[in-house]
Amino acid sequence: SEADLKDLSVFDLRKMLHASVTVVKETNLETVYSNLISASADFDTAAGAKMVANTWVGLFLARAEEIVKENVVRQIQFTKDRATALEAQLAKTEQALTESQNSAHLEQRRSELASNLVSLTGVAPTYQKQNRTDEAFNLEDENAPFMKEKREALDTLSFSVAPTYSQALLPQLSELERAALVSKQLAETVADPEQRGRLHERQQEQESQLAALRQRIASVQDEIRTDSAFIRTKETEIAGLERQRQQVLSSLQAIQPLLDEAMLLESSHGDTRYADVSAGWAIKPDKRSFPKRSLMTLAGLAVSFVLFCGLAFFVDIWDEVVKPEAETEEANVS
Repeated sequence: SEADLKDLSVFDLRKMLHASVTVVKETNLETVYSNLISASADFDTAAGAKMVANTWVGLFLARAEEIVKENVVRQIQFTKDRATALEAQLAKTEQALTESQNSAHLEQRRSELASNLVSLTGVAPTYQKQNRTDEAFNLEDENAPFMKEKREALDTLSFSVAPTYSQALLPQLSELERAALVSKQLAETVADPEQRGRLHERQQEQESQLAALRQRIASVQDEIRTDSAFIRTKETEIAGLERQRQQVLSSLQAIQPLLDEAMLLESSHGDTRYADVSAGWAIKPDKRSFPKRSLMTLAGLAVSFVLFCGLAFFVDIWDEVVKPEAETEEANVS
């Protein structure tokens, strides 16, 4: 019975149980073993050997199932933790992206920048941003069996002359400078002192207008530089956050099949086998393999023949040697 196995020691089990694995490939670098393990058991009876072997195989299968299940459960937990960390990172990235977009007010800054450029140069800029995605799959390239995705971001900046070009600061500056130059040249050529004085007064007035206009232009240029630097910094920051968000989304999409498989395994309620191991159970043979009855019969006949030959030889010696000597001794005595 199985209760008798509890009294067996490890040394007894080592004498009873035997296992062997075939070497498939053996080189100086590696040794490859077969996936098949041959197990056998020795006992006084065939039924006992069957019980010992099957008990050992059952324990081996249970242990293999336990080890594989532990690895699968650990992998499932690792996948869940990874997904939770990615979701937290995604939420953090989206929050940072939203805060950056809300605090930047890029549209308002771009409109102010465009307005300052129009008021400065009389040229209106037009900014366009386009994203393009191309997918390609090369059947001939064995090293690239997956779909390749190519993304391009196109930023286009174009300029057009505004209707208020003549009212812009730089064109006004050019007109005032030309007018001041003409007044200076006239003042140098006019001989009438009264007319020359009026030209000097006009020239001084134009110079004051030029100074005020240059100061205004410098102020607008400072605003343009500040807005441009701010917009460039914020756009770089937002682009980095969007790229980080896309990377996290890609990682979540890649891990989603593992999550689905984990949910499927957990919903099986313990009905799933984890270890891909099968075993051939030991059976009690119909005929004993050793000793064989025919061999025992032949051995008995051979031994009987030898014994009968020896007995006949002994009887013949008794009749020919021992018995006549005994009769002669009796005759002499009488």
